Amino acid sequence: MTTRRMAQRPRLVAAITSLLIAGCGGTTTTPALPSTAPPEASSSASSSTVPATDVKAAFLEVITDPKFSGTAALSGTIALAGIDGEVSGDWAFDGPDSHMTTTIALPGSEQTNESVTIGPDGWERSGEGPWLEREKKPDRGKSFTGMLAVLNALEDLGVESRDGVELHHFQPPAGGRVPADALGIDNADIKSPKATADFYTTDAGVPEIFAFHITWTQAIGGQDAAVTMDMQLDIDDVGTSQPIEPPAEAEIWTRYTSSFGYRMAHPPEWTARHTKTEDSFLIDDQPYVYVAPRTLPAGATLSSFQRDLIASYHAQFGTDPESRESTRIGGSAAFRLTYHFKNDANQDVALVDVATLHGGRGWEVFILTLAGETEADDIGVFDDFVSTFTFTK
Repeated sequence: MTTRRMAQRPRLVAAITSLLIAGCGGTTTTPALPSTAPPEASSSASSSTVPATDVKAAFLEVITDPKFSGTAALSGTIALAGIDGEVSGDWAFDGPDSHMTTTIALPGSEQTNESVTIGPDGWERSGEGPWLEREKKPDRGKSFTGMLAVLNALEDLGVESRDGVELHHFQPPAGGRVPADALGIDNADIKSPKATADFYTTDAGVPEIFAFHITWTQAIGGQDAAVTMDMQLDIDDVGTSQPIEPPAEAEIWTRYTSSFGYRMAHPPEWTARHTKTEDSFLIDDQPYVYVAPRTLPAGATLSSFQRDLIASYHAQFGTDPESRESTRIGGSAAFRLTYHFKNDANQDVALVDVATLHGGRGWEVFILTLAGETEADDIGVFDDFVSTFTFTK
């Protein structure tokens, strides 16, 4: 086998939308959140005094304006499976368009996600991974801005002092309850989501703080766990137009859906080839990345699959893996094997294989590339491939 070098790894920036579940081993789209404790204001309120009913009317007029624009700093907390973490990020919005970056920091790990929405189109990415076009869901009229547009029943809870600043506090009826799916909490992995909201404005009805408290149940490590997330958005630059730009076309990867029962993305200049036994991903007609489902003996486990795979590679290459690590792929526990060996053309070759069990079969996602100068970049591209892998059945 003669192996040519892969294209150099595209340098991308960070990402959101699929943040919440991604930080816990899955995928969803969600803004970040605040605590039930009263939040603090981020800017000074107007010195004028306006009757509360007028303030509410002014506030609703601002947030229901189709051209409602501004920025927000996100802060908050998340608690899941006995683990406490922090949420932070930034949001720029201009009517239906927005650019959002969110980071969830848990002990020993941190994940940043990014999303861009322009009209009906959207893109998202996780960490420094590739941009993906957001999959379109049926429009049920429950978008975040759509929710704000129908909050005519806001209750006036009076004026409250926040760090020495007097702000008007408004809340939806029934203790502030709002539909969770209007906040993006509509992933199949999330059970029984509930959300409440609080809004704080200046005397002139200018938004200062949006605060959300969200709870749900989610499978973590095979067990259902209660999750609580609190987010505060400190609103600024209200009425200032925000330039929202889409990702560069060359940075948006293409999703490939296989009849084997998985989906994975690849750079736009790559192609995919399907056979009865495996899929291969090629650049300049040279395959580098492969996905292969395997039939396993009855009662096979991840450990036995790893032992059998190592034995098979030893028979082919005459060597054992240089490293073996536990990892995850497609939301499932997996292992990762790394090899170096000489191919039939006496070239030094690097192999990285990520393998898991799903649907009664073994699955391998692996790369074969020349060892040496660009090996690290090639494996970096492979890791981006792996980060987009999901099972479809």
